[in-house]
Order: sequence, then C-alpha cells, then structure tokens
Amino acid sequence: MRRFKKICLFVVAECFKALFRLLMFALVVYAVGKIISIETKKKPVDAGTYIELELADEIPESRIVTPFDIKKEINFYGLLKNLEKAESDPRVEGLILKLDTVGLSRGQAEEFAGKIKEFKKNGKKVYAYAPSFTNQNYMIASAADKIIMPKTMGAMSEIKGYFLEIPYYKALGDKIGVKMNVIHIGDYKSAGEPYERTEMSKEYKENMTRMLDTVYNNFVETVSENRKIEKSLLNERILDGRLVLADPETMMRNGLIDETEYYENFLQKNGIINKVGMEEYISRLAVDPKPKKEKSEKEKDKIAVIYAEGTINYFDDSKKISDIITPERIQKELKIAEKNPDIKGVVIRINSPGGSALASDIIYNSIKSMTKPVYISMGGVAASGGYYMAAAGDKIYADKETLTGSIGVITMIPNTAELMKKLEINYSSLSKGKYADMGSPVREMTEDEKDKIRASSIKVYEEFVSRVAEGRNMTRDAVLKAAEGRVWLGEEAKRIGLVDEIGGIEKAVSDLAEMLSLKDYETLESLKEEKIESVIKNYLPKYLMAQVMGNKVVETLEKSDMISEELLYKPVLYAPNIDIK
Repeated sequence: MRRFKKICLFVVAECFKALFRLLMFALVVYAVGKIISIETKKKPVDAGTYIELELADEIPESRIVTPFDIKKEINFYGLLKNLEKAESDPRVEGLILKLDTVGLSRGQAEEFAGKIKEFKKNGKKVYAYAPSFTNQNYMIASAADKIIMPKTMGAMSEIKGYFLEIPYYKALGDKIGVKMNVIHIGDYKSAGEPYERTEMSKEYKENMTRMLDTVYNNFVETVSENRKIEKSLLNERILDGRLVLADPETMMRNGLIDETEYYENFLQKNGIINKVGMEEYISRLAVDPKPKKEKSEKEKDKIAVIYAEGTINYFDDSKKISDIITPERIQKELKIAEKNPDIKGVVIRINSPGGSALASDIIYNSIKSMTKPVYISMGGVAASGGYYMAAAGDKIYADKETLTGSIGVITMIPNTAELMKKLEINYSSLSKGKYADMGSPVREMTEDEKDKIRASSIKVYEEFVSRVAEGRNMTRDAVLKAAEGRVWLGEEAKRIGLVDEIGGIEKAVSDLAEMLSLKDYETLESLKEEKIESVIKNYLPKYLMAQVMGNKVVETLEKSDMISEELLYKPVLYAPNIDIK
C-alpha cells in the first residue's frame, strides 16, 4: 500500500511538472505571437513609396519555416522575389540602396546588381547612397540611376586593385609546441596550408593571382559599362591609387558619383516622403486584399527549392547554432519532393565550402537517386564538398564570381606533444594492436602512419574524381585537369566543364520550369517545417541572445565555430578561406 501511494504521488508530481512546462511554453508562444501580430498590423502601401534597403547584414540563403516564425529575416531568394513584387507594384516609386557596408557574398552581389537593372526597366528610380565606397559596394551602386555621397571631406572612397592577406601559424605553433599534421591530396589543395607553412606556396599564389585578376577585371568591366567610363582610363585611375581615400568631389570629377548631399537633404531634394524598409513593405503587403486564385495551391505545379548552406557534417550537432548540412537534413527534403506529385522538379541552392567526405558522398548519391530533375544553383561558394554535392545535379548554375571546384582531399591531425611537455603534463596510455593509437594529439606521427592516412585519402580523392566524371559526363582526364585542389571562379568553371550556365537562383528556377514546360507554377521553399521542440531548443535561445547581446555578437559566436571536431582526423573536402580586400 505504501508503495502504491509513492507511485501515485510520483505520477501526480510528474503530471503537475508537465502541466507547468506546457503552461510556460504556451506563454512563450502567446507572447511571440502577440509581438508578431502587433508588427504585422500595418497600413497598406501608400502611393509614391520608396523602399529603403540596407544590406549591411549577411543575408542567409536558406529559409526555415517555424511554427511562430522566430527567424524573421529575409533570405536571399526571398529578397529577389520581393524586389520583383515591388517592381510591378504601381505604388512603389523606387528604391534607395543604403550601402554603408554590404554583407552580401560576391555571388549574391552579382545577382543583386542584375536584379537592380531589371527593377529600373519598369521606370522605377534607383538611388545608391553611401559615405564610403569599396569595390564590392560600388559594383552594386554602379547599377543605380544616381550615386550620392555626403557633402563632407570625411566621406571617402577605398576603390583599389586587390589585397589578400593570410596569416600563417607554423612559427607560432613551433614556439608554443603545437604542430599540425596536414596531409593533402592535390598540389593546389591549400585549406590546411597556414598550419604547416610560414608563407604561401607557389601553387596557392598561382591559383589566387589568377582568380583575383579575374575578379578585378570583372569589376572594372562592370563599372565601365554601368557608368559609361572608358575602361583603360578607369583601370589607370584605380591602379594609380587615385581612388584610394578620394573625397566626394574627386569621385564626382572622375564620373563615379552624381551628387554630394547629406541624406536628409537628398530625400527632401528628390521629394521622397514615404519610405519604408523591405520588411515593413512585405508586412504592409500582407494587409492588401488577396486576389482570387484561379487554381488551388494543391493543384498548382511546384518547383521545390532546397537549401544546402554551411559546413557539411555527417552528424547533426544540435548544439551548433550556425548552419550545417547533413545527409539526414537533405534526404528528408528530397524525399518530400520525390513523393509530392505537385512538385515537378527541384533546385538545390548550395552555399558551402565543404566538409565531411563521407557526408558529401551520401548526399551526392541521394541527389543522383532522384527521379525528378534536380538543378543546382551555386551561391557565393560551392567548393570541395560543396562541389561534390553539386556534381550530382542535372544542370549546374553559378555566378561569374562563385568560388567552386577545389577537387581534392585534406586530413588535419594536431600534435600538441611539445606544448604538453612545456606545461609538464604527462600522459600514460594503454593500447593493443598496430595503429590503435594513431591520431593521438600528444605524440609525433610516424611516417608509416602518415603513409597509411595518405593511402586512405588517395582512395577518397579517386572516388571524388570518379563521382565528378560520372555526374558531369566528363572523362577522368578532363576532371583531373581541373582537380588537384584548384579553386575556380564560376566563369572559369563553365569554360572547363564544371558548370553549365552562368546565372543565379532565379535563372535556375525559371530554366527548370521552362524545361518542364510549366507555365503557371510556384516555388516552394523549406519543405521540412521545424517542429516546436526543435525551435525551442535551437532558435529560441539564439533569438533571446540576439535581443540581449545584439545580432553582431551572435554572428561572431557562430563564425567562431566554423570547423567542428568531426572534420579533424578524417579525410575532408574543404576549400580554403579566401578573404579578398
């Protein structure tokens, strides 16, 4: 009887705990719902409205649907589609680009600039305003009708050739007693180079110089065409350094800007009274009366857009707050697309420098197994493991400056033996069998162990090359000429057969629709809706952190966790980080 009472009390206590948790959760949902409902109670869009667009923050490729939409930011494809809505909206007079800083990748900037040109075709005005210009934000600004800088000598330009600076850590590692064993397959596979060398290798210099020259020449050509400045003259002025620390008057004399005016005066001078941000414009559209649909959503043909953004891992580490790509995540969405009869084709948007060789191959096979057509749209980077996945698609699209290729393998194994000795930390170990302790970070690796890892990595490399040859319908020799870890820009990749078309995500979607003979269709993003538990676990903490600490701090924390532990000790398909200044 006593035992029965204890069981009853335990059950009652657990019920109360569950009820309390449920109530707390309901309060969170209610509070967030109220915030969203208040934010969306907007008045309709007024006539003569200008959309004020700031591009300082990074714009993610993926869009995650959550039960109460905590992640409210616009993704890149959403930004392009909303600009399309504004383009055909008679109440929208034009667009103001505030380009103080730009968080877009080079590929995104290229697509966005093209969208601005389309926007202008409908007679809409586009103004670009910034207190300073770099090559990246000026390339976007050059597509506008007018470029304006503040009327002050404190505003200046940083338009120049190019500069790439990479830190090398080997000497520091030697000093503190940490050595990184880097085994790479492919002379140009340079992802681990900063840990094993004190300066750039000949191969890395060659690869980077070729790409940087191409990026620079594209910039000069684009600006020359958009601003109607003679190309050789513009090139001379840039390389002479005349546009470094150039004040607004100098910029105007060189035909690079049209006006100097403080922002408030610029608005007043151009009669701009009604201006809204992009998010507010979208929320105001929500209160417009919805047109009647001729065809129900269930009957309408669809093209699914699946996002593969971030580092490629085999395991889904739920502790990470940054984006990762796993076979499980991609396979779930591919299965939904395969089973849904309304979905006629799939576009996979890849923005990834690579990661796990195992995960990349599994995803490759999953894409290859699709019976419906799969087109690949590359974002800012789709290299190494990112390219491995892409090679499985029926057709690959890239922007001119998308970073891709990097067909090679690298294995990184840290050695902290000297550091442990300096710290007077001694390790005692037990092992049985040859290679049982291979990869121990507290001792030197033997040449035999390195040879074994190299032999394993060569097999992974050979498989990588075979998959690309199979997926791209190329000969093995043709793939090898593009391989060995070489990184290519999108336009170069097209010339050597790694890419089919130059174009962004919209072109990939529209071309797929044309191939499928779809006239009335819609795109369907985020096939897998996040569950309540997943949202609470992964997104709510991030949302609360952003409110308390600010978005910039949270972004910094995310970036600090770029390479997970999973990507050490194993063959990895990873492209080098290229920070062009």
